[in-house]
Amino acid sequence: MKNGIPEQTIANQGLIELSKNSLGLIATNDCHYLNADHAEAHNVLLCIQTGKTVEDNDRMSMASEQFYVRSSEEMQALFAATPEAISNTVSIAERCNLTLEFGKFYLPKFEVKILKNLLTNTWSARRLKGSKSSCPIF
Repeated sequence: MKNGIPEQTIANQGLIELSKNSLGLIATNDCHYLNADHAEAHNVLLCIQTGKTVEDNDRMSMASEQFYVRSSEEMQALFAATPEAISNTVSIAERCNLTLEFGKFYLPKFEVKILKNLLTNTWSARRLKGSKSSCPIF
């Protein structure tokens, strides 16, 4: 997948060669944000997460502004030289069966009391051993 990173071109060439003697090639896209115009906001978020500012030269940043969810037309254009990658990807997608209801959150459910019991038991065990330095503060 072309994303503006020179090393990616080298990796892609290797993947194409490997695919000739294996299961085949698929089309993928490294996504870090939804739309192309979200690149700047993502850059700011990286700064916030790493405690840097956009003016810092030694900060973490993406190597290009091409890490958004691409349309099917864009993907087909990017993989024009290897159309089998698109057809293989569609074949895999057709075998998937997932339905998500929009507007609903899908977060893991867990019992908070189990976590509280674990912390309490860990603290009690350490306290009985006399380890004051490793006792958490509640």
